[in-house]
Order: sequence, then C-alpha cells, then structure tokens
Amino acid sequence: MTISRMHFWIKHSMLNKKTFADFTLRFNKALYNIYVQSHFLQILSFSFVQYLHTKVILVENKNFAQITKIDLDFSGQKSKKSHYDSSVLLFKPY
Repeated sequence: MTISRMHFWIKHSMLNKKTFADFTLRFNKALYNIYVQSHFLQILSFSFVQYLHTKVILVENKNFAQITKIDLDFSGQKSKKSHYDSSVLLFKPY
C-alpha cells in the first residue's frame, strides 16, 4: 500500500461545484480501493467524516495526472441507509 499526498479538484454532485482540497490518499492496487482522508472535512458537508470508502470504477493513467471515477459510500454517515454518489477526481502528485 502506498501513501501519497496530492492536490486535486473534486467535482461533487451533492455540492454541484468544484472544490480544491488537499487529501491524503491510501491506494491499494490489489483491491482497487481508495481510502480518502480529508484535511478539509467541510467541503463534503459532513463535519465528522474521517474516511470515505471508495471503489474505483475507472482509472486512466496519464503522464501528468490520474483521472479516476469513483463511487462514494456514505453508509453509516448521518443515516442508517447507504447513499451512493459519483465523483470524478483529477489529481496530481506533488
């Protein structure tokens, strides 16, 4: 498992806007899972969210960035019912 810090734009349909944020990502290539810990928790409107379990749907490697489409699973966050939302992350290592 590799841990890296990246800057990326996140377009979140719940907010319907682009927000620039600094995240710490843990990427497990074998399981195709990404664990995202936000340093700016308020951008997702969940003040107590620490980790979002995400499953990679599509990963396209570029020389300058990775374009990743994911589903966000908000189960256990503010509701007993699972909520799925789709986002596209465009991030670049630094």
